[in-house]
Formats: sequence, C-alpha cells, structure tokens
Amino acid sequence: MTAPIIEIDGVSKSFDPIQVLRELSFHVGPGEKLALIGPSGSGKTTILRFLMTLETIDAGHIKVDGEHLWHMQRNGGLVPANEGHLHQMRRKIGMVLVAGRTRDDQITVADLTGTGVQDTAIATLAHRRAEAAGAVTSLES
Repeated sequence: MTAPIIEIDGVSKSFDPIQVLRELSFHVGPGEKLALIGPSGSGKTTILRFLMTLETIDAGHIKVDGEHLWHMQRNGGLVPANEGHLHQMRRKIGMVLVAGRTRDDQITVADLTGTGVQDTAIATLAHRRAEAAGAVTSLES
C-alpha cells in the first residue's frame, strides 16, 4: 500500500461562533481523484484554503507528501509551522481553479487564456499542473 499524498487527521475549524469542520479525517492516495461536495457553508472551500495555506487550522494535522503542512518538527516534537516551513511546503502544492466546468470537461491552454489567464508562461504552468492531475488533455498546436 502506498502512502497517502494528502492526509487530513482530526482537523477542526471554527469561524466564531460557527464550527464548520469538526475532527475531519480523510486520506487521498497518489493518483486518486476526490470531489468535495456539500451545501454552502459546509467547509469545502475551507479545506482547499487549508491546503493552499491561506487558512489556518484550529486543531488536528494535515500532511502533504508525508510532511506536516501546518506543523514542523522541533526538538523531537511538533510545533506550529513558521513562514519558512510554509513557504517550502507551498512549493509542493499547485492548484488550478476553473469555474463553470464539469468533471467530464477537457481544459486546454486556449480555455485558460479565455478565462483571464493572459500570460503564456502562467497558462503553460497552469496547464502542466492540471495535466499532471489528469484534468486536461495534451497541448494542442
């Protein structure tokens, strides 16, 4: 059995006074595709914001590729991550968000440039990341 690429273990988050996530735990294996579904306010975007290090967790642990995202090792224990650790972890994380698509849609660089990504280098990088995730076909000429 291969190690999970994403591990979320006992994660909780509140936006006082509302607790949007309570001890959430799940794993995502390499190559596995996952859909976050649920009603408005159920924490879907919050989970993505955790993974992009845009939102902190209140409790629990998140690992990406076997490394703690919001914590780091120090003196044999775990402490909250500093900005240097978060910066290093961000290098492992890439996300392409494209609104108004279904899972069966195929995305091309032309689609990305048509949705506001004007810089060719950015569009190419976005395409490579989406392609690696299995969300697109190869580049068209």
